[in-house]
Amino acid sequence: MNRRHFIQTLVTVPLLSKFILGSKKTANSTELHLISDHPQQLLPRILEELKNHSIRDGNKFCLLNSTPFEKQIIQELKKKGWAFSLSQDKADLSLSFRVLQHKIQPSFTLTKNGNVWDIRSKRLFSLWETINKKNNLSSSLTIASFRGSTHRFMGKSISVYSEGQKIDSFPLNKNSCKSYKAKQGLIMVSVNNGKVWVTESSCRHKICCLTPPISFAGEHIICAPNRFLVEIDRTSLIDTSIG
Repeated sequence: MNRRHFIQTLVTVPLLSKFILGSKKTANSTELHLISDHPQQLLPRILEELKNHSIRDGNKFCLLNSTPFEKQIIQELKKKGWAFSLSQDKADLSLSFRVLQHKIQPSFTLTKNGNVWDIRSKRLFSLWETINKKNNLSSSLTIASFRGSTHRFMGKSISVYSEGQKIDSFPLNKNSCKSYKAKQGLIMVSVNNGKVWVTESSCRHKICCLTPPISFAGEHIICAPNRFLVEIDRTSLIDTSIG
């Protein structure tokens, strides 16, 4: 399936939201929609990848309604460190299920506040290709609702700006320490274990130095007196948003 067909498949997913049973909605609701007749095989793998990108946290899950795959899903999630909960209020992940009226092509996507996100990283794209190789249609919809999800993504690269101009860029996964000449003197930026912070600055109040290390895409540290900015580039596994 080509990219256009894939996006068209994702667009149909929000139309299925009326089938969600009993899931609680919040102003910042984030949900995984999985169309597959074998959710017990795919759900643990997808959830693990979402954890690697800080999309979800916690380890308690509950089932909002019954499904023929109930025992298998509970068993497979427990193998991945999840704990089954009978209470939705105590669960970090709520699962609901529905049999669709018509079979459609297997797929999975993430939704947040009504938007559809393409979550194909290298490993998830490979998984998506695998479930579509035989072109078998599916009639089972699984909705995984995350509690308190902030939709944050680990950054991959850093950009440095001075006086509004980009002066440097380097990876976040490589430890380094760099010094820059700014308006009021020198500023030193350090990277260690996937986090970046300002270790030294010539500014008066040193607010930039007191700012905690950052690691998520879009986060930044500003030194206003020096007109200096360190920002983690907004790159992640998300590459498409469909309003």
